[in-house]
Amino acid sequence: MAQICTGTHGFDSFPSLTEGIARGRLHLTQITGKDFGYDIKRWFDHLVLSKIYDAAGRTKPGNYPGIILTALENPEWLAAVNTAEAESTFETIRDELQRIQSARRNAERYWSGQERTCPKCETTFLSIKDRGQCTQCGFIFLASNPSANPEWWREYAE
Repeated sequence: MAQICTGTHGFDSFPSLTEGIARGRLHLTQITGKDFGYDIKRWFDHLVLSKIYDAAGRTKPGNYPGIILTALENPEWLAAVNTAEAESTFETIRDELQRIQSARRNAERYWSGQERTCPKCETTFLSIKDRGQCTQCGFIFLASNPSANPEWWREYAE
């Protein structure tokens, strides 16, 4: 709830408040399998009723915490939600996440049983899967992304 209400999550920061809020919505949809858009009161009520938010049952639907009330009164939050809706930010982020997950599956299939070279010590060994650990120096890396390029997945996307 905090991320959809504030656009931030722990130490994670996002390029914009709009993206942070949309990513908060995505996280909630992944947890619950539901989508209430940017209606944070509906999200809260659903989380409370399903005991995801407060398993001890102290919180009641309709008794909204300050973080929700503050967001709903914040013109910047309201503008960010309008932007997210107008630009389909949630859908864009969700679709990209699906492409990344597909790329991970493809990389797992591709690198399984393949010979690879450790980018740190250049030891060659057979890969069990994409993510691995060098048998010589212990360096952990992705065979599909030994240089740690954040756009690595595009090569493996369908």
